[in-house]
This record gives sequence, structure tokens and C-alpha cells, in this order.
Amino acid sequence: MREMIEQEGRPVEAFASGEAFLEAYRPGRKGCLLVDARLPGLSGTALLQQLKAENHVLPSIMITGHGDISMAVEAMKAGAIDFIEKPISPHKLLITIETAIEMTRNSMAVSARRDTAVKRIAKLTTRQRQIMDLLIVGRTNESIAAELHLSRRTVESHRGIILKKTGSKTLQDLIRLAIAAA
Repeated sequence: MREMIEQEGRPVEAFASGEAFLEAYRPGRKGCLLVDARLPGLSGTALLQQLKAENHVLPSIMITGHGDISMAVEAMKAGAIDFIEKPISPHKLLITIETAIEMTRNSMAVSARRDTAVKRIAKLTTRQRQIMDLLIVGRTNESIAAELHLSRRTVESHRGIILKKTGSKTLQDLIRLAIAAA
């Protein structure tokens, strides 16, 4: 497998055990983990469970020579994106690796957008958050002022501050930010 993947221009690192992998692993590195279900020492499933418990985002594919449905379910619950039985078709393996990496890129991008949105919204005061919540559901400045017993000018002032604090240029940007944070 190593040679086949390297022939496709991808760098490969191999480890003799799950423990050896964990010792060398550096969070944030890009790649895809191909893990055998029956590793010596720490099993492949236990390795994935440990990575998941430590909130490491690493696309993983479980490989086994003797799999069954319960093993596949356990691997998926532990965080495997796919479960492949040996013998492995080179074409299928390469496609599975690409799919796993792409899924992770998309997931990481969504997660990063959510984190940014949450941080921006967290800058708001309680009153600003109340006003933002009413703005994003389509309420007018006048109706917000009446509901919160404020002047329209106060609501407008808060609206400007909300946009500035969240880095939003328009109400539509603010709505997208709120959706990303949800």
C-alpha cells in the first residue's frame, strides 16, 4: 500500500503500532490515517477512540482482513470515515483516501467558520445580543425599540455597534454569521 500511495505522489509515514503513531503524531498535520483494525498492542479501534477522545480531527480509514458488521460499526463510531476489507483494490483505496481528505477539509472549514462566528458574537453585550436576535428574524428598528422599551435611535446605535463588533457590513452578513454560529 505504501508504494502504491507514494506512486500517486503522496508522502507516507508508516508506524509499527498505534502507540508508535501516537508518540509521533502532531495535531494539525494534514493527511489521512490508514489504520489496521488488528494492530499489535493498541488496536486500530482503540487508537481511533483515543484520537476522538482527545478531539483530534484526522480523517481515518479502517482496514482489516477479517471484518464483520459489528467491527465496521465500532470503527465508524470511533471516527473512521470508511471501513475497507483486504484485499484492497488500489483504485478504491486511492478514491477513499481522497474522499476522506476532502470531507475533512470541508468539515474543518465549517468548524473554523463556526468558531469565528461564535467568537465575534461573544463580543456583544446582553442587550446587543437581544437586538441582534430580533434583527436577524426580520424585526424593524421601530418594533425592536417598542419591544425592548428603547428609543429607535438607541436601537439604531446598537445596530451599528453590533455590525462593527461582528465584522458584518450588512444585515445579510450578520444573518450569515448567526447561522454559522448556530
